[in-house]
Parts: sequence; C-alpha cells; structure tokens
Amino acid sequence: MSNKKPVKVKIIKHEIDYERLENIISNAVNNHDNHVQDTIPTNKKENFFKLVWKIITNKKPPTGKQTAELFGSLLVIVFNCLAVLGAFCAIFGVIGTVVFCINADWSYDVAFSNMVNAILLVAISVLLGLFALLFRSSANELSIEKDRNYIIAVFSGVVSFAALIVALIALVKGVG
Repeated sequence: MSNKKPVKVKIIKHEIDYERLENIISNAVNNHDNHVQDTIPTNKKENFFKLVWKIITNKKPPTGKQTAELFGSLLVIVFNCLAVLGAFCAIFGVIGTVVFCINADWSYDVAFSNMVNAILLVAISVLLGLFALLFRSSANELSIEKDRNYIIAVFSGVVSFAALIVALIALVKGVG
C-alpha cells in the first residue's frame, strides 16, 4: 500500500461567445471604413491648398506622419540606389571574371592561382547580387510600412552605419 494522496484535478472549460466576437469585429471594421471615408477628400485641389495653408499658419496638428513618410521615402530611394549599384557591380564582376579567364596566363605555374581568383570573383559577384536583392526587398518593405517608430529606427540605424563607415575611412586614411 502506498501513502500517496489522490490528486484533485479541476477541469476548467472556457467557451467563446462567437456572436459577441463577431459583433465586435464587425463594429471595428465598420468604424474603420467610416473613418477612411471621412478622410477621403472630395475636392483634391481645394483640400491640398487648405492643407498647405494650415501647415504655413501652423494650424494643422502635428501627427508625425510627414516626418516618417519623408524618412521612409529617403530610405526607399537610398535602398533602391544601393540595389541598382549592387546589381551593376555583380554584372560587371561576372563580365570581369570572363575577361580575366580569357586573358589570363593558364600555364602550369599559375593555373591554380588563376582558378582561385576566378572563383573568388564569381563568389563576390554572387554576394553583391544577393545584397542587391536584399536592398530591393528592403526598399519594397519600407515603401508600404506605416509604423512611424519602425521607420525612424531604420533611418537612425542607416545613418549610424553610414557614420561608422565614414569614421573608419577617416581612421584608415589618417585624416586629421
């Protein structure tokens, strides 16, 4: 015989009121649709000039949307430029590898080092192509991003990284 006490198990049943959940979701969707309809301008030119006048006279309450959209647009432009630059470098790297292979001396003494150089050039070209794709993907994501904090954080990170690169170049070059 064992001296173990029986364990009491309490069963808890959670039930979801689906009708109430449906009402809450439909109300939220309807309120969002009404809000969106309220923000659609009826006359775009008239509303644009009213908005400009409100900004000039400082009557428009600041929301932070303009700053986030400005930084987001700058980041999209920078990332797209880096994507194009990376794609060109990748293409020219492959072309340069082909030209190198055609013009290289393939004698027994240097054939191995030429093969290693060609493989490294192709690998660097492929990496540049992948980075170009990543920059293009990041630009696409940032173009649809609406979160102000995320956009400002990405912008701060890019600016910090650029400052780091400039500082390293200055350190290596010996400026100052």
